Amino acid sequence: MLNAENFCLTPVGLSSEDRQIIPSDSENTEWVYPEQEIIRLLVDKFMQVSQVKSICAQFGSEGVAIWTILKAYDQDARSRIHGKELEICNELSVYDFDFRVTSADLVSPEELIEAGFREIYKQLQPND
Repeated sequence: MLNAENFCLTPVGLSSEDRQIIPSDSENTEWVYPEQEIIRLLVDKFMQVSQVKSICAQFGSEGVAIWTILKAYDQDARSRIHGKELEICNELSVYDFDFRVTSADLVSPEELIEAGFREIYKQLQPND
């Protein structure tokens, strides 16, 4: 869960070389960058839908763009993803999200990676 006590607020989208970790007053506190916590939450929510093949994200100063790629077109899975998107928006209302849901036959993770996205989740096939 997001916790202000261990949350290092830095602009989203900067490379790690541009960040400086501000030490905590408490020796028991470990700092977490916002995008790390967002990635964890996104993956935790979306991987609950078994049809999800891949999740790609792009973090920018204007918001977070998320593509959820399903194995194939599935209206029920799309509806469940939209429900997860609402949950995420309610939990992280401080961020602007641009959610997209598609199927692997329309958009591949490789296309999104070429466009500057990061693949933050990939469902492994049984023989992978």
